Amino acid sequence: MAFDKEGFREWLSTFSYKSAPEQYPYYLQILEEQYLWDIDSLSPEEFAVADAKLSQEIDSRKQAGVYDKKDTNNLASYLSALRRYREYLLQRDKKTALSQQIQSF
Repeated sequence: MAFDKEGFREWLSTFSYKSAPEQYPYYLQILEEQYLWDIDSLSPEEFAVADAKLSQEIDSRKQAGVYDKKDTNNLASYLSALRRYREYLLQRDKKTALSQQIQSF
């Protein structure tokens, strides 16, 4: 399942992030390709595992003392994109569920 790039971009535009949110859909694509994840199919538990994996990778690079700052910063941006997309999906799903409840009355 392809991720909801346009909905995600629209949702991001309602916030003011310091990083470049217009790149977030691209970052998600990189994560899908690099880690072979289908981001829209991840369960909440799998999102938590993916988040922990990326966080651990960033921490271990920093603790090693010798790391490529650009690559590590990119990875941190990917993690941020993953977290924002998860937040977007949760809000979208709540909105959809609410709409369905209203229609059923």
